[in-house]
Amino acid sequence: MNSHKDKTGSFYLPPIGQRLIKTAVAVFLCLVIYILRGYQGMVVQSAIAAIICMQPYADSSKRVAVNRVISTVMGGLWGLLFLNTGIVPQPVSEDEGPENKTRKRQADLLKT
Repeated sequence: MNSHKDKTGSFYLPPIGQRLIKTAVAVFLCLVIYILRGYQGMVVQSAIAAIICMQPYADSSKRVAVNRVISTVMGGLWGLLFLNTGIVPQPVSEDEGPENKTRKRQADLLKT
């Protein structure tokens, strides 16, 4: 493991590489787009996706980004399919929730 010390024993920072610069630019663009959209959206998730998709070479970065887009679209379509077919249980109303049933039982016990 590299200790980041020179011959005199003092610490130094390693040189900044192109991958680090590309990652910083990608995160900055996510922030700029977030600001231009009127602070709407998910800037943290966008920045994380940009960092994850950043690869040493442009071709591999494009491949990872395309795979991520395809996976996101497939996940969204599966989610719509399950929500529209009713396979996913629908949320209960506030009156039917377990907390309210417990409160009703407690209130009934206090009345007696």
